[in-house]
Amino acid sequence: MKAVYSWTAHFGLDRIRMSCGGQGFSDYAGISPLWRHQVLIPTVEGENTMIILQTARFLVKNFGHAFKGNKSISKYTSYFKEFSTILSEKIDHVEIKDIVEPQFLNKILIFLVTYQTSQSVQLMMA
Repeated sequence: MKAVYSWTAHFGLDRIRMSCGGQGFSDYAGISPLWRHQVLIPTVEGENTMIILQTARFLVKNFGHAFKGNKSISKYTSYFKEFSTILSEKIDHVEIKDIVEPQFLNKILIFLVTYQTSQSVQLMMA
Protein backbone atom coordinates (compact mmCIF):
# COMPACT_ATOMS: atom_id res chain seq x y z
CA MET A 1 0.00 0.00 0.00
CA LYS A 2 2.94 2.31 0.62
CA ALA A 3 3.83 2.26 -3.05
CA VAL A 4 0.33 2.99 -4.29
CA TYR A 5 -0.44 5.72 -1.77
CA SER A 6 2.91 7.46 -2.12
CA TRP A 7 2.60 7.48 -5.93
CA THR A 8 -0.98 8.77 -5.71
CA ALA A 9 0.03 11.58 -3.37
CA HIS A 10 3.12 12.42 -5.43
CA PHE A 11 1.33 12.59 -8.78
CA GLY A 12 -1.67 14.39 -7.24
CA LEU A 13 0.52 17.11 -5.74
CA ASP A 14 2.46 17.39 -8.97
CA ARG A 15 -0.77 17.92 -10.95
CA ILE A 16 -1.86 20.61 -8.50
CA ARG A 17 1.55 22.29 -8.79
CA MET A 18 1.43 22.17 -12.59
CA SER A 19 -2.12 23.53 -12.69
CA CYS A 20 -0.83 26.64 -10.90
CA GLY A 21 1.65 27.29 -13.69
CA GLY A 22 4.84 29.04 -12.65
CA GLN A 23 3.23 30.04 -9.35
CA GLY A 24 3.18 26.37 -8.34
CA PHE A 25 6.89 26.59 -7.55
CA SER A 26 6.43 29.68 -5.39
CA ASP A 27 6.39 29.20 -1.65
CA TYR A 28 3.50 31.68 -1.53
CA ALA A 29 1.24 29.09 -3.17
CA GLY A 30 1.92 26.70 -0.28
CA ILE A 31 2.36 23.73 -2.61
CA SER A 32 6.13 23.85 -2.98
CA PRO A 33 7.00 22.79 0.61
CA LEU A 34 4.55 19.88 0.43
CA TRP A 35 5.85 18.87 -3.00
CA ARG A 36 9.52 18.97 -1.87
CA HIS A 37 8.65 16.63 1.01
CA GLN A 38 6.43 14.29 -1.04
CA VAL A 39 8.85 13.91 -3.96
CA LEU A 40 11.15 11.79 -1.75
CA ILE A 41 8.52 9.38 -0.43
CA PRO A 42 8.29 7.02 -3.47
CA THR A 43 12.02 6.25 -3.05
CA VAL A 44 12.43 6.30 0.75
CA GLU A 45 12.06 2.94 2.56
CA GLY A 46 12.22 1.00 -0.71
CA GLU A 47 11.75 2.04 -4.29
CA ASN A 48 8.10 1.71 -5.30
CA THR A 49 8.65 -0.32 -8.47
CA MET A 50 10.56 -2.99 -6.53
CA ILE A 51 7.92 -3.07 -3.78
CA ILE A 52 5.11 -3.49 -6.33
CA LEU A 53 6.98 -6.29 -8.14
CA GLN A 54 7.71 -8.15 -4.89
CA THR A 55 4.07 -7.84 -3.82
CA ALA A 56 2.82 -9.07 -7.20
CA ARG A 57 5.18 -12.06 -7.08
CA PHE A 58 4.00 -12.91 -3.56
CA LEU A 59 0.31 -12.68 -4.56
CA VAL A 60 0.69 -14.71 -7.76
CA LYS A 61 2.69 -17.40 -5.96
CA ASN A 62 0.09 -17.73 -3.19
CA PHE A 63 -2.80 -17.65 -5.64
CA GLY A 64 -1.16 -20.53 -7.52
CA HIS A 65 -0.82 -22.51 -4.29
CA ALA A 66 -4.49 -21.90 -3.47
CA PHE A 67 -5.59 -22.83 -7.00
CA LYS A 68 -3.70 -26.14 -6.80
CA GLY A 69 -5.10 -26.85 -3.33
CA ASN A 70 -1.66 -26.64 -1.76
CA LYS A 71 -1.75 -26.13 2.01
CA SER A 72 1.42 -24.00 2.13
CA ILE A 73 -0.16 -20.60 1.70
CA SER A 74 0.60 -17.44 3.63
CA LYS A 75 -1.79 -16.48 6.41
CA TYR A 76 -2.00 -13.05 4.77
CA THR A 77 -3.53 -14.54 1.62
CA SER A 78 -5.45 -17.44 3.13
CA TYR A 79 -8.64 -15.99 1.62
CA PHE A 80 -7.33 -17.17 -1.79
CA LYS A 81 -8.40 -20.68 -0.74
CA GLU A 82 -11.99 -19.54 -1.34
CA PHE A 83 -11.28 -17.56 -4.52
CA SER A 84 -14.21 -18.99 -6.51
CA THR A 85 -16.66 -18.07 -3.74
CA ILE A 86 -15.16 -14.60 -3.37
CA LEU A 87 -15.35 -13.90 -7.10
CA SER A 88 -18.94 -15.12 -7.41
CA GLU A 89 -20.32 -13.16 -4.43
CA LYS A 90 -22.57 -10.22 -5.17
CA ILE A 91 -23.27 -7.25 -2.95
CA ASP A 92 -26.94 -6.44 -3.42
CA HIS A 93 -27.52 -3.37 -1.32
CA VAL A 94 -25.08 -1.04 0.36
CA GLU A 95 -25.99 1.83 2.62
CA ILE A 96 -23.76 4.84 3.15
CA LYS A 97 -23.06 3.84 6.77
CA ASP A 98 -21.74 0.43 5.59
CA ILE A 99 -19.02 2.00 3.45
CA VAL A 100 -17.01 3.13 6.48
CA GLU A 101 -17.31 -0.18 8.34
CA PRO A 102 -13.95 -2.00 8.56
CA GLN A 103 -15.55 -5.39 7.82
CA PHE A 104 -17.14 -4.06 4.61
CA LEU A 105 -13.92 -2.35 3.50
CA ASN A 106 -11.98 -5.55 4.19
CA LYS A 107 -14.47 -7.57 2.12
CA ILE A 108 -14.13 -5.14 -0.79
CA LEU A 109 -10.33 -5.17 -0.55
CA ILE A 110 -10.24 -8.98 -0.51
CA PHE A 111 -12.48 -9.07 -3.58
CA LEU A 112 -10.32 -6.55 -5.46
CA VAL A 113 -7.04 -8.31 -4.64
CA THR A 114 -8.50 -11.71 -5.56
CA TYR A 115 -10.00 -10.40 -8.80
CA GLN A 116 -6.87 -8.51 -9.91
CA THR A 117 -4.60 -11.43 -9.03
CA SER A 118 -6.79 -13.96 -10.87
CA GLN A 119 -6.90 -11.69 -13.94
CA SER A 120 -3.11 -11.31 -13.87
CA VAL A 121 -2.60 -15.07 -13.58
CA GLN A 122 -4.97 -15.66 -16.53
CA LEU A 123 -3.04 -13.14 -18.66
CA MET A 124 0.29 -14.74 -17.75
CA MET A 125 -0.99 -18.19 -18.72
CA ALA A 126 -2.47 -17.02 -22.06
